[in-house]
Amino acid sequence: MARTHLECPFFDADDFHPPENVAKMSAGIPLDDPDRQPRLAAMAAAIKKCLAAVQYSPLACSALKNAYRRFLRASPEVRFIYLEGSGPACSPGGGIV
Repeated sequence: MARTHLECPFFDADDFHPPENVAKMSAGIPLDDPDRQPRLAAMAAAIKKCLAAVQYSPLACSALKNAYRRFLRASPEVRFIYLEGSGPACSPGGGIV
């Protein structure tokens, strides 16, 4: 996993889900935009904290909607990288490091 090869903090968006969202997803209930707001706010806070400390750290997140990316762009220094792939290397535990 990428976080074991980095010399900086690595954040995974899944770690920012509140327990209510985890319970919904575990029950097979999809999240809607209001459900996503606490997670987006927590991720934005982590981004701002890193920027304030001049600590550049990757955050793995789908951020599929442009509105989510605008919300997370706490500064012009925030960059988004689009990764696309298929096959075994892109499956969970499939070897992307």
